[in-house]
Amino acid sequence: MVDLFERAKDLARRKAKPKESEINVKGIDRKTYLEFKAEAVKRGMTVGEAVTDAMLSWLESKKRR
Repeated sequence: MVDLFERAKDLARRKAKPKESEINVKGIDRKTYLEFKAEAVKRGMTVGEAVTDAMLSWLESKKRR
């Protein structure tokens, strides 16, 4: 059986579009968001792609502990 986390990481890395959701996140510092968005644009990514990548990286780091 394929590990779902590994499958999600693989899909994100291939830039395949898994099922997407519109999500609103409250409490994000505006300056942090604008810096994050600027970095995403520099890397040719949407904010959604960058957030997904950041979430997967965070989950992976938690899994390794």
